[in-house]
Amino acid sequence: MKFLLDENLPTDIKNTLLKFYPDSIDVSSSALVGQDDEKIYYYAIQNNFGIISMDSDFSNILRFPPDLLPGIIFIRPKGMRGKEIYNRVINYLSSIDVSELKGTLVVVSKSSTRIKRKK
Repeated sequence: MKFLLDENLPTDIKNTLLKFYPDSIDVSSSALVGQDDEKIYYYAIQNNFGIISMDSDFSNILRFPPDLLPGIIFIRPKGMRGKEIYNRVINYLSSIDVSELKGTLVVVSKSSTRIKRKK
């Protein structure tokens, strides 16, 4: 699995994910830096990347259908601080087979982790 790690992710999360998923790309250190969400989404489709972001736009499955990707993970940071965000994301990814993310939107929040599929 490889992910596009959006610019808004904390550096410690990006560094850990780049270690575990070495084919992933940190958007902030690539040619995609500063690009709009649509460009990032279509790049992910064309290159078979999942997306991990704290940008709530990626939680809109009508605008960004997850069924065209290996998955989208949206982190809703409300009520969480850096270390808690880190732990929630890394623990979640460590507990699943990432191939099961295909076509899903996963919303990681303080109180839950929800999986949505486009109907």
